[in-house]
Amino acid sequence: MAQALSIQKWPDRFTRKEACDYLLAEHGIRRQPTTLMKLAWKGGGPKYLKVGKAQVLYPRAELDIWAAAMTSAPVEKASDLKPIRVA
Repeated sequence: MAQALSIQKWPDRFTRKEACDYLLAEHGIRRQPTTLMKLAWKGGGPKYLKVGKAQVLYPRAELDIWAAAMTSAPVEKASDLKPIRVA
């Protein structure tokens, strides 16, 4: 007998820690909160919202866009991959 898949309801916005959990669970991308903090400072990370002086929230849609931009299409061999250009 097939068991129904459990679909987790995710919030619309995430703290850095929650964003890391979401990226891993939904996209298989492992990042640490400190990495997201560094990317927020240097650039190259997902877009985020600043709340007050210190709190940062990541909209789920922005995490999905960022994850999609980091993920290649399926390939059969490494030579099929296009080089990734880092801005």
